[in-house]
Amino acid sequence: MDKYVNHSSVGTGHIGSLADPYSFADFITALSEPDIDFYMWGTVDADMSVTLPANHNYRSYLPSINGPWRIKTTGLTIYGNAESKELSGGVISVDGFAYIYSRTCINMAILATNQMYLLGGHLNCFGSLLHSISDILYGDSSNETYNHTDCILIAKSMQNYYSAPEAANFTNCAFNLIEGSDGDTIRVSNRTLTACQVGWSTYTIPAWDAAQDDWNTENIYTGLLEPPQPGNPPYTGYETDLWGNSRTGIGTGSMVDEVIPASVTVPPQGKSLVGMPGVNRNARAALNRDTKRGNPKGNAVENSSGDGVLHESKTQKMSKSRTLTNQSLPKGRLFGRT
Repeated sequence: MDKYVNHSSVGTGHIGSLADPYSFADFITALSEPDIDFYMWGTVDADMSVTLPANHNYRSYLPSINGPWRIKTTGLTIYGNAESKELSGGVISVDGFAYIYSRTCINMAILATNQMYLLGGHLNCFGSLLHSISDILYGDSSNETYNHTDCILIAKSMQNYYSAPEAANFTNCAFNLIEGSDGDTIRVSNRTLTACQVGWSTYTIPAWDAAQDDWNTENIYTGLLEPPQPGNPPYTGYETDLWGNSRTGIGTGSMVDEVIPASVTVPPQGKSLVGMPGVNRNARAALNRDTKRGNPKGNAVENSSGDGVLHESKTQKMSKSRTLTNQSLPKGRLFGRT
């Protein structure tokens, strides 16, 4: 079942359709329901701890138009299981502890002010940024495997938690730490680093709600070597950055200098943007890609709800090209502290 979420929306009682997407409050309520594929956009400072159950997928919706979904919390628990359902295309800022179990993390930025626990095994991270001002800790039993590909990991230390994992694999990753056996180092047991960079210090971590320009990877990830750059093209399954641009390297952010314009032309349904005048090359590629891949049902996209967000049309086919504007969405504050 597909449900759509605009985290910038307010109020309750929305039905989770494209025309009437869930607000953040509705999203929290819907988490208790059976398996849902959430397609999300918008920004919310939740001022509460958030727990995401294991039985849902959490994805971005048309990131080339809406950007990443972004949530700030006072605590985070993301449950998972052997199915390793997807967590992708978002920024989560945690003013506290973060616990992440058995997930497939794709194109995510997770930023924590306290310890980050990676637990339960079956954890696979691709093209993501994991940043803890404190420690990143691995493993709550001995038979767990953790895989990271094309990721950036920033922490005070990286070490075992309850017990040593069976394996912790890092491929084309960058670390601020060096390897070691004690102290503030990478000292996770049974680790394997392949084509990685350690002791890297010339990075900048943007604010969770910073503008796209502030996430430009050429600025925030200076000093990366080859390898780990450019990672593992063609980046199968994680081909884009947080704004839907074609991926060009490891980590995540905004990977092109040329920002997609606020106004773009959308072609007739089923047609390509290639060759259409007045359309930025990156916007062309991103919209063509999102129309095929980011739109789960492959329907046309339109701004029928008046909220400045592109949506697919369930009732109306596009018969001619038109210009749509992506307006900025207001930040929502929906909850008091609980």
